[in-house]
Amino acid sequence: MTEDGSYQPLRPAPTIPENSEESPPIDFVQGYLPALGSFVIARATEDPHDPVVLTLVTPGESPAKRWLNAFSRVGTISYGVPDPWVAFVDRKPADRADVGDIYIVRAGKEDARLIARSNTKRDTFYGAPEPRPHKARKQ
Repeated sequence: MTEDGSYQPLRPAPTIPENSEESPPIDFVQGYLPALGSFVIARATEDPHDPVVLTLVTPGESPAKRWLNAFSRVGTISYGVPDPWVAFVDRKPADRADVGDIYIVRAGKEDARLIARSNTKRDTFYGAPEPRPHKARKQ
């Protein structure tokens, strides 16, 4: 919403030629970072094992910025507890989509810190980002 109370798009829609068979990418708002005034945009994927692409977007024409580039399997994200910290699950060490290692990072930064590491030998992984252990289920 602008200062005068009118709505504006978060970002201009991508231009796709009319005769193109290509579909525009589908992005959705995953969260909001009040410390930056930015939205976290996630690229839609077809499979839970596809890489996760997160982008920070500020309303208007300013360029978007990729975020958490070193983590291609980001799972659950917990924002602003307390602001500007963000906690997230890196699903890389687990076969399941909802568990992994827990990290914290300052909003918009790339230097995430490991808080709780999964233990594959004991089949213990962390989910949410509340640090509670989960045993890997045999399938």
